[in-house]
Amino acid sequence: MAENRDRIRQLFRDLAKDPPEYVMDHAEYIHLKKNSYLFEQGGPLDCVYFLCSGKIGIYNISTDGATSRIVYIAPGEIVGEMEILCGKNEVAFTAKAYEVCDILKVHKQDFITWMKSDPEFMYRITTSVAQKLYTAATAICQHVRNDAVGIVSLYIMDAVKPQLSSEPIAVIQHTRADIADNCRISERTVNRSIKFLSELGLITVARGKITVTRDQYNCLTESDSIFSE
Repeated sequence: MAENRDRIRQLFRDLAKDPPEYVMDHAEYIHLKKNSYLFEQGGPLDCVYFLCSGKIGIYNISTDGATSRIVYIAPGEIVGEMEILCGKNEVAFTAKAYEVCDILKVHKQDFITWMKSDPEFMYRITTSVAQKLYTAATAICQHVRNDAVGIVSLYIMDAVKPQLSSEPIAVIQHTRADIADNCRISERTVNRSIKFLSELGLITVARGKITVTRDQYNCLTESDSIFSE
């Protein structure tokens, strides 16, 4: 127990300047395996989570069951603070470990008391929330401007460009699920978009693998302005 408490204190000192003793004393350490859920949309929330290492994806699940990633949480960032600050008792999104994660769990009242007593910490939380809102708003604008085919087309171009600088043909190494996750659209939509691009001859699909030649890449570049209109 003492060893675990020492670990919590060290992790906190790596994350924040002079955290209060009551915060460190009441905090809990969580080790989250890859693809494990920290919490799920609609579930109860009475704490915030400080991410010490790893990466967490924040996802939204629509009424038709489609899952889309909104933002990634990196080490040093916090999960759940927006709901607490808004006075909500349940989480608006799902949080899932994209990598193995070390997390510190801080109870709601300790978090609020810390904010009220430490202007520097409050400023940090404010800027963190602003960054999340900015990232989410930017993603929404991208979806307004571009349809799914255009988004997938842009993703493919970004993925193959480094390979095509030295090879005549590039192979997409990412799975359809990876593409869907990074493009923030459903896997079904990714499959439809890939089929459409293949039928146009802009990419080649064989045995599930997507390949792009230099000529196809040039055509994709020219076609992108059409997809995004």
